[in-house]
Amino acid sequence: MNGEYFETAEVSDIGRKRKNNEDACLRIDAHGVFLVADGMGGQSGGDIASETIVTTLQEVFSKTTAQDDDTLPKRVAVFRAATNRASKWIKDFADEKVVGQMGSTIVALVVDPRDPRRAVGMHAGDSRLYRYRNSELKQITVDHSAVNAMAAKLGIPIEKVPAKYQNELLRAVGLTESVELEKTPVDVSTGDIFMICSDGLCKMVPDSGIAKIIKDGLRTDAKSIAQSLVNAANEAGGKDNCTVVIVRARDLSGAPRLAVPDDDDKTPIPPEDLLANMPPLTPVPAADTPHGSDSDDIRGDTPQTPVTSDSQAKKEEAKPASPEKFADPVTPVGETQTHFITRADAKRSSEKKAAPAPAPTPQKRTIDDDKSEAPTPAKGFPIGLIIGIVAALAVGVGIWFAVKSRSSPPQAVAAAPATASAASTAPPPLPEPTTPAPSPASSSQSQTQAGYNDAMNNARAAWGKGDFNGVVSYTATALQLMPGDAAATKLAADAQGQLKNQDSWRTAFINGRTAYGNGDYKNALAWANEALKYIPGEKSASELRDNAQQKVSESSADDQKYQAAWRAGEAALKNDDLSTANAKAQEMLAIRPNDPTAQDIIKQSSQMMDYESAQHAYNEGDYDYALQICQNYSTVDTFQQLAQKCQTEQATFNDAKGRLASGDYSFVGNLQGTALAHKAAFAKLLKQADSEQQTLSKLQALKSSGNWQAAASTLADPANAALVNKPPFQAINQWAKSGADAVQNQKQLQQANATFEEMLVWFNIKRPNDPYIQTSEARQQVRYDGQLDDKQRQEYLTTIAQLQTIFASSGLLNQNNRAKLLKDLEETVAHHE
Repeated sequence: MNGEYFETAEVSDIGRKRKNNEDACLRIDAHGVFLVADGMGGQSGGDIASETIVTTLQEVFSKTTAQDDDTLPKRVAVFRAATNRASKWIKDFADEKVVGQMGSTIVALVVDPRDPRRAVGMHAGDSRLYRYRNSELKQITVDHSAVNAMAAKLGIPIEKVPAKYQNELLRAVGLTESVELEKTPVDVSTGDIFMICSDGLCKMVPDSGIAKIIKDGLRTDAKSIAQSLVNAANEAGGKDNCTVVIVRARDLSGAPRLAVPDDDDKTPIPPEDLLANMPPLTPVPAADTPHGSDSDDIRGDTPQTPVTSDSQAKKEEAKPASPEKFADPVTPVGETQTHFITRADAKRSSEKKAAPAPAPTPQKRTIDDDKSEAPTPAKGFPIGLIIGIVAALAVGVGIWFAVKSRSSPPQAVAAAPATASAASTAPPPLPEPTTPAPSPASSSQSQTQAGYNDAMNNARAAWGKGDFNGVVSYTATALQLMPGDAAATKLAADAQGQLKNQDSWRTAFINGRTAYGNGDYKNALAWANEALKYIPGEKSASELRDNAQQKVSESSADDQKYQAAWRAGEAALKNDDLSTANAKAQEMLAIRPNDPTAQDIIKQSSQMMDYESAQHAYNEGDYDYALQICQNYSTVDTFQQLAQKCQTEQATFNDAKGRLASGDYSFVGNLQGTALAHKAAFAKLLKQADSEQQTLSKLQALKSSGNWQAAASTLADPANAALVNKPPFQAINQWAKSGADAVQNQKQLQQANATFEEMLVWFNIKRPNDPYIQTSEARQQVRYDGQLDDKQRQEYLTTIAQLQTIFASSGLLNQNNRAKLLKDLEETVAHHE
């Protein structure tokens, strides 16, 4: 079906700066699948990655049965399964060959096998899908790039995003065992031109330039348009490989229609079922040494995105979390955390690929260190949760030691781990003694004084270390030696106060960290500020406060972004811009997964698309299809009203159509001048009726003039073949046929009479100069004196019988003595020797 309704072509070029073409493209017309893949990885084999995608999709679809591919959801499921199959092979290949990062973007147009007016865009990365319609070029896909993400997050134009983000992607095929493809609904109309391209085109030629090239090539074929676009990219510098696939919709007016769009979320097709009978993926030929390289110009290559290997992620998981710092939970893209890699990193990676090298080690992101990044989760397990658990265990151990140290002697306290506060914050200044030490009065007093001095010195030393439990223990000893001593009493009270502050700080800090780990950033901020009341400036609480404040700000920014997308989506719905409405709803879902408001926008846009289809069918007079769609929304007022109008007009249309078929043109006067006369179906009916009436008037005039020959010729025209059986035309056709029959009979009679007179001469019944002989042919004949064989005799007898029939049917047999002469001829021939 797709080949019937679409004209397609592709062109791929290496460009003017590259040594190797890492782009690949594929057109599967029979399955309505068209795509471009842009490999990345420099020396790591981007061309292997892109070629693997194309080869896998070609192989999978070539073995896909009609049953597996008879709806759009099934076709999309096959596409996703094949893409993930390729992604796993690329990932395994890169790990096995130790070639570092290796992957490819992908962008595709997948057409509904049952209704070519419907399609979806599937993509990961920054290769793009555009649609050109009514002199306007519109980008359908949204680049999965750091530039777009940063611009949206900061609310700034893309041009103002720092240069370091210009060559970074958020998604690609082959970096992990599976890839999340973004699906975008696409409506297709007659004359639409879809352009699928790598960034080698859109980074060299602006959208306005692309639109002009397509417009200038509308009178050419799809291949010429694709070639012109690639030529423009090369003329602009050709800094990268450039690949373009063109898909142009032909006349879709006669195409089959699908009443309700299929929902692949409601009819999932497990990839393992689809690929169960497929043979193992054929590896792309590759040597142990790296593939052809563009390393001398890697900064101009497709952006690269590193993902930590499974083994590396497990090593990172095994590291205990510091009790003073904890991981910053980061919302993942899809199911895994996204990381970036710079061009310099990619180049270093490619230069070291000859020897086995570990995957890039992710930097831990802490509260006060936004320059580092959170590690990638291993096998999809949330790394933030792992680190949070480890951190909580560490704090619990610290609390246990702190509690135990209160009942331990000073030596045991000194050996126990310091609390988070003591480890990171200097103790308050040591209180000065309020009473001088008493003078020794005796040996016993001297010993008491010495013990008191030792205890107070130890207490002050413990204070300096932040060991307030030790301070309490040593001051208790001092007070046993000198009860009521003001200095020891004050130092003990101050230490008790510090311990109380530590307990309050610890409780607030743990509560704040728990709230942070649960994503409750506002409460985390409140608890952090509470902790800092007890130990001002404490590092861990300060980090918690700063990071929670950042998350609260980010949440506020996300709320603003969500609200902006919501408003734009609602406005797009009002303006019937359904593609934009879907795109904005997807933005809302990215911020708030499973958001009912976003899902409602998607539902409304789908409903509006169906309403447009039903309205179009109604306007075209395809009432059956329009009613079929309306039945699926029987509870919606707008569809009910449309269905009622369809039924009313369908009855009027069927009546007019029936009258036209019978040659009754009285309905024309009833319809002319009404609104129905301007609708496509009725206008076509009226036009046909007018044409038939004109033909009928012409035939009636010919009959009046007796020109049956012209009438017969008019009715014999193939264009008027359907008119002959209509009552007004049947009488005229019979009249013309009678005239033709009369002429034919006259010719036949003249020929029969000539043959009759010739035979009279041959068999000497009449002589050539006999007055009976009137035809010139008979006057030139001579008597037949030869013999007759049996065959000749029978032929003459047959001719005589035919002459007798012709003369009888025309009423001439009994005139001019023909009956007797025929009898004489018969006897003569029968006895002629």
